[in-house]
Amino acid sequence: MKTLLLIPILLLTGCMALNKPLYDRQPEIVKVDARMKTVNKQLGFLDMIGADLDLVAARRHIDLIGVFYSAFEVAFADGDAEKFQSMINRINTQVDALEDLIAEAKPIPLPKEIL
Repeated sequence: MKTLLLIPILLLTGCMALNKPLYDRQPEIVKVDARMKTVNKQLGFLDMIGADLDLVAARRHIDLIGVFYSAFEVAFADGDAEKFQSMINRINTQVDALEDLIAEAKPIPLPKEIL
C-alpha cells in the first residue's frame, strides 16, 4: 500500500522538478515492485520450510536492491531518465541474481523418524 501511495507523489515531484514527466515509466515501477514482492515471499517461504539457502548472499542482494531502489526513487523525482533507467537495470540484475540463488536452494531433508 505504501508503494502505491508513493508512485503518484513521485510522479508529481518528478514533473515539477524538471518539467520532464516520466509518466511512461510507471509500468516499469510497478513491474519492479511486483518482482521484489514475489522474491520476498519466496524467501519467506524458503525460510519457513527450512531450505538450504546462502543467507549472507541473499541478504547482500536484498541490501543492494534497497540501495538501488532509493537511488531510483531520487532519479525519478529529479526527472533524470538516464539515471532512472540505470537504477532500474541494477535492481533487475540484483533481483535476477536473487532469483537464481532461490532456484539453487534445496529443502533440508527431514529425519526419517518424522517421515
